[in-house]
Amino acid sequence: MLHLKALVVTACAFLAMALGVGPAHAADVVLDRGHVDVFHVAAEGSQLNLALREDVTGQHVVRDPASVLLEVGEHTYTDDTAQVPEIGTGGYYLPQTQENDRLWPGWDTNDVRQGGFGAVDVTVTDIAGPGEVWLFQQKGFGGVGPVLANGELTIQPGSVIHQAEPSHVHASWLFTQPGTYTMKVKATAGGTESNEATYTWQVGGASDSAETKAEQPQPVAAPKQESSAKQQQAPQQQGAQPQPAGQKCSPGLLPRVKDDRTSPAEWKDPASLSFGLGNEAKARLPQAVGSVPAGDVWMIGSVQQAGVPWLGANTQHPSLLQHTTGDVTWTITGFNGPGPMTVFTQGGLGQVVGEEWFRADNGKAQGTHTIPANTHVHPSWVFGKPGTYKVTIAQSAKTKSGQTVSGSATLTFVVGGQGNANSGHFDFGSLFSEEGNCGASSADGAMNGAAGASGGGTLADTGMSIMTLPFAVLGLGVVVFGAGMVRISRKLFG
Repeated sequence: MLHLKALVVTACAFLAMALGVGPAHAADVVLDRGHVDVFHVAAEGSQLNLALREDVTGQHVVRDPASVLLEVGEHTYTDDTAQVPEIGTGGYYLPQTQENDRLWPGWDTNDVRQGGFGAVDVTVTDIAGPGEVWLFQQKGFGGVGPVLANGELTIQPGSVIHQAEPSHVHASWLFTQPGTYTMKVKATAGGTESNEATYTWQVGGASDSAETKAEQPQPVAAPKQESSAKQQQAPQQQGAQPQPAGQKCSPGLLPRVKDDRTSPAEWKDPASLSFGLGNEAKARLPQAVGSVPAGDVWMIGSVQQAGVPWLGANTQHPSLLQHTTGDVTWTITGFNGPGPMTVFTQGGLGQVVGEEWFRADNGKAQGTHTIPANTHVHPSWVFGKPGTYKVTIAQSAKTKSGQTVSGSATLTFVVGGQGNANSGHFDFGSLFSEEGNCGASSADGAMNGAAGASGGGTLADTGMSIMTLPFAVLGLGVVVFGAGMVRISRKLFG
């Protein structure tokens, strides 16, 4: 049957090509939304391998790029880019911040550390298509800047993405015309060259309706770059403290920070880390944002920057996906620092703020934000004065049986100084634990998950008293937002 199916697929692909009604690329899987590291560079011993890694059909599924069609739907077309002086043309746009109804393509070189590599060049050896492909980042506060090593904003044969250190990066993509685009790409590091991989993008055209039942594809043979055993082990083994004998425990969340400075990454207790924002993090804020006034600030931006810890949000831990519905609500419940702080996602082209998550000042804080399941996103963290900040964030989710589970932890930022996490890629997230909450009563345990990682600071300014806040948060539970249906289709084009 498999051989017959392959023959049918091939025949239909040739027929579609002959009739001119579809792309010539017969893919095993079509990705039209979700997180994809299109250029995933990893070390295999002393060799380099270039593949595609996606978090749509599973977690960190590695594929041969030739087996994947990257689909950029008709709904991605915008004229907004024509208003950007550096661009001046409309097209099919994939922004560098995730939107649930379209692809979120980036690249990742963190796994080259396993072979002792550092700097990596990703070279587009050839590109073909009906229009131009723009690749750029929104940098600073609304500005547009290049990603390519030559300073250009459009990809040409020979264009290079230079990563000075192992990194995970997202950028904005713009395709000016509908049709099929192909890219041939290689990676080099330390004099070692990877395989050449071919990527195919189908741009424009009507997408299948949301009611279309997608067939979940199976991963094809690919290099072994799955999450490490350390990442997959039970939460109790990843820093959870042994529970005292006889103490009543209930399921909960264990907030952890995924530290990508090592390969494989480690999920660490937030109490063990302090994020140092030194001179490299200093910026000039052109306008007031949240509680932070215009002027000099220290900032973790939406784009990774050398010498600055790049702290994101993550709902991708396997235990979380296995035991909960996946959406996680963050609520700021404590704040202590010498100045104001604002946390927000980057806005659209030319805009500073997209969505505000939190704001804090004078010992008070407010804000809540729900992060969809299986998501990795980078908000901006902006601090108005130097000094040490303690930011306590409660995370809540619902189990698949409908039970609310929670946990709280405190993040430490040394603004204008140094900590033990001063550069590199980090994600704040959580693990699910069957015994994550322990205490004298279920009401106590509901908000005290990972209590050892929680810090001081004042409670959030939510209009409630200090005594009623924990119970109110527990009673409210999780507000689940629709993250949109992820469609992964194995299909023929015609």
